[in-house]
Amino acid sequence: MSSNLSNTMPNFRINDTTYLYNCAGDFVAEDLAVFYDAERAEDLNNIVSKWVGAEFAVVLRHGVLGVMAEQEFSDMSLRDKAISELMPVYSKFNGTRHIHIGLIDNDSIWPQMFIPAAVVVDHLSLTSSVVKAFATALENLSGEA
Repeated sequence: MSSNLSNTMPNFRINDTTYLYNCAGDFVAEDLAVFYDAERAEDLNNIVSKWVGAEFAVVLRHGVLGVMAEQEFSDMSLRDKAISELMPVYSKFNGTRHIHIGLIDNDSIWPQMFIPAAVVVDHLSLTSSVVKAFATALENLSGEA
């Protein structure tokens, strides 16, 4: 995977809830005490720190530990292009082992992907394929920006 988009999000202390925010600064975790395997989260963080192509973060999404990938594009004229770039990724991977692909349209374009920890750790080929496809879609968008 080659991309000019750097991954700036994975360097954090695993017990620090400051990092339960997305790139827009929105709180993405439930405002409740949660229980998760800190060692597994730290292992996941080490894996993600080597990924490129988007901004990646270890998060709890609806109580499921996993990786959130997203990238902001402030040019709203890219909305239709973003949909067409993400559609093949969405069609192929969305819902597979609870992987989620989406696009947030809120003053900016935010392509997003969530991969559960179990997929990242136990299904390396699937993880590699979806990360590569998502990164390629973002790279195609960044060429238009």
